Amino acid sequence: MVACALCEKEVEQKDAVCMNLNKRADGKKGFYRCVMCNRLSSRIYRAQGKVDWVSKEARKEFFLQHSTLTGKDLRKELVNTTTQVEKQTSKVDDDEDVEWLDEVDLKAKYENKPDQLKAILSTAERRTHPTRKVTLYADITFKTKSSKSHEFQAEAKRQCTSLEVIKGPKKIKKEEGDDGGAAAAPTQNKPLSNPQRARLTKLEQKMGQIWEQWTSLKDNTDDVALKPFLPQPLLAAATKAMAEVDACIAEVPVVLSEAWVGDFKAVHARVSAAADAGLASNGRVASLITMATEMLRQSS
Repeated sequence: MVACALCEKEVEQKDAVCMNLNKRADGKKGFYRCVMCNRLSSRIYRAQGKVDWVSKEARKEFFLQHSTLTGKDLRKELVNTTTQVEKQTSKVDDDEDVEWLDEVDLKAKYENKPDQLKAILSTAERRTHPTRKVTLYADITFKTKSSKSHEFQAEAKRQCTSLEVIKGPKKIKKEEGDDGGAAAAPTQNKPLSNPQRARLTKLEQKMGQIWEQWTSLKDNTDDVALKPFLPQPLLAAATKAMAEVDACIAEVPVVLSEAWVGDFKAVHARVSAAADAGLASNGRVASLITMATEMLRQSS
């Protein structure tokens, strides 16, 4: 078992992506992300770039609560980021303790502090003792009580503003069919049937394998020694193809949920196309890496 660095869940190592394979080869500790968090992290980066999280705990909560968000829904959640500003206040209370002493007592008390004695005799408040009829001087000492308090204030920072225009449903024009009769009714949104759910689940597993293969290939494409031998336009096309795979991987769990209602044929066609393109892309990249490795070996 390994711990995901983002959501902190314990997962099987086969269900996690190691983010520092090169360092692990040097005997250093592995840094893992679970598959769901790794995909969400990729989608967040494409939607907004780098995010400055308020705290590690805030990032953890986001990844736990929004693991399946995509597209507009994900961007909406990222519109407002909350930062915390710590305010520290200090309160100091001074309590005066006044002792009224005559000149003789003051001289005895400040025998070794002649400057302080002189200052008290010249500046201190005075009063006459009612019965002793001597001049008394105010000898003041202070006792300070201090307290500190911390307050966290949440400030919402608007990063961007968007206005959604909600349009009504499009009117479907009545068209004639090939035989001159009324055209077939348009496809209606429906919940998934059990066979459809099974087909989509199989596709989901296939895309997971494609993504894992790409993750392994990506480590090789980032190798400094191999890069000069790898055509960058082809790698860019592969990255784009895998972005579509990643988006579909995030979409499928939403479609498989009990609450989903929609056009299964459109979803299945889109996911199938992304899976086929990703599989073909991985094959081309793998062949390139093999060729590059051989060229590197011959040149050394």
